[in-house]
This record gives sequence, C-alpha cells and structure tokens, in this order.
Amino acid sequence: MGGIAAVIVVAIISVIVLSQDSYVVEEDVTEIKELTESDLEQIEEIIVDEEFLFDFEAHDFVRFYKGSDGKGAQIIDILNSRMFQNYPDINEIIASPHRVEWYNFADEENDEIVTVGFVFQTFQENSEYIWQVNKTAQSITAQNDASQEILDIVNSD
Repeated sequence: MGGIAAVIVVAIISVIVLSQDSYVVEEDVTEIKELTESDLEQIEEIIVDEEFLFDFEAHDFVRFYKGSDGKGAQIIDILNSRMFQNYPDINEIIASPHRVEWYNFADEENDEIVTVGFVFQTFQENSEYIWQVNKTAQSITAQNDASQEILDIVNSD
C-alpha cells in the first residue's frame, strides 16, 4: 500500500506543478518507480471505491430542492444567482485563488442521514452551506445559518 501512496503523491504533485503557469522540472519522477499492472489495478480500485462514497442522490436532493411545497426556486439557482450578483465578471474569480466544492458524507450510525455541504471561497468571501438530508423521509434541514437562510428563501417562494 505504501507504493500506491507514493504513486498517488507523485501524481498529485505532478498535477499541481503542471497547473502552474511556469515551472522547472528538477527531477524526472518517472524514474522513481515504474508502475506495474498490479499497481494500476490497485489505484483503479481505490478511485472506484472513493467514487461510491459520494452520495449523488442526497447531493441532487439538496441542489434541486424546491421547498417543502415543491414550488420554490431551487437551491442551486439561488446559489448561482448570488454568485453572479457578487461577481458579474466571472474572470474575477478565475484569475484569483478560489475554491468551489460540493461534498457529502453519510452519518456513521445511520446511512439514511447524509450531510451535504457547499463551499465557496474567493478573494472577497468565505461561505459554507451545510444541510442534512434524511433520505427516508425525503427531508432537508439546515445545519448552519447560511444554509438556513437559503432554506428560508426556498420555502418562502
């Protein structure tokens, strides 16, 4: 497993270096370890296993939630509207360090309860919205003030 970790670290570093505008290659990292077929299969298994940890059903439930009556604006539309209102020129975000991320994880005791979050960090704001989805009851509850504000808007429409 240590070999796989080294390969993954090398891959991550390579992606970071290649994403920069200018860089200097000081060492050919391909000489460190040649990947075998077994290594590639193990990496593929890890990636596939990680993909299944993301709960797309809960993720979509939050993104497309239209309020308790199903008639409000979707959460994703409200978030997008705020982004475009605060950043009319999208190049401002692209040209600056930023982070836009959706994440989710199941409750350790009940896999029908999933926490879904959205992070939006830019040069002028740092926002995180966290909701909890009960997949059985098909309900959503806010877990912080920012997500409650969004739910209030969705439920009032």
